[in-house]
Amino acid sequence: AKVAGVDLKVVEGALDSMCRALEDCRDKLHRAALLADEPASTHLKGKHRKDVLKVLQDCRLVMDREIQQQILGLQNALNRKKRTAKKYTIVFVGRSKVGKSTLHAVLTRGGWDAIGVGRQRTTRMNRIYEWKKIRMIDTPGVGVPGAEADESITYSVLDEADLVCFVMDTINQQEAEFALLQHLKSTGKPVVILLNVRKDLSAPARRRDFLNCPDGIFSLDDQNLGWHFARIREYACRYYGNAFFDIIPAQFMAARMAIEDPNHPDSAALYHASRINDFLDILRCAIIDHGTIRRSQTVLGS
Repeated sequence: AKVAGVDLKVVEGALDSMCRALEDCRDKLHRAALLADEPASTHLKGKHRKDVLKVLQDCRLVMDREIQQQILGLQNALNRKKRTAKKYTIVFVGRSKVGKSTLHAVLTRGGWDAIGVGRQRTTRMNRIYEWKKIRMIDTPGVGVPGAEADESITYSVLDEADLVCFVMDTINQQEAEFALLQHLKSTGKPVVILLNVRKDLSAPARRRDFLNCPDGIFSLDDQNLGWHFARIREYACRYYGNAFFDIIPAQFMAARMAIEDPNHPDSAALYHASRINDFLDILRCAIIDHGTIRRSQTVLGS
């Protein structure tokens, strides 16, 4: 919060200075347009005078419309950052049905009714959970046809993010979902990728097999997670510019079953085997070891 206070003053000063410079430029354009519109006061004649006048008028229109809209967007982003300056915000993004709401429910111990069934999209708005000075925001899905409204809701909250958790699964990785990385790069957002290793554990026999060898599904050889990691890093380099971030595999269903039924004899074993704690360790390091630089990165980058 202390770092954010310093950075926000720098940003405010730069934004105010830019606005004054643009106002001065617009006034000069206005005076130049008036001068060009008076034949007696300029050496420009006929077609040349009309051409110059049109250029000046077009520049004024750009400043009045497009640039003012961009300034308004920057001011809104700054205001959002001010409102959350004393909190550390983690935003969960990803394609629909990859398990973001399940993850949110596991971490917050609530919101089970927001988890979808089958093919339906359940999360249609940003859901915010706060604990002390940490905020976690679950967003609607991105990168699927017909979800433009959902994507705009997701994009609306990214300015507030100090860390973006990109959630994917091992069932169906689509190039369209990686396009969001391009936006995160342009706004200077640090990223961590959480890979939901899908495995149906509802049957007792499958659950027992998983608990007997929990590390089996997390193997990094090419037959298991190796090719998923390679694919993620390939698309990350294409859209984000690099792949220098953590990729943490976890088994969401195991964690969900452990939290939903804490009295079950396998509850503790399921939670440990889910590797959710590996993800939480990464978040702790992100806040404690890198929180200062990432706060500056997200304030100034946004």
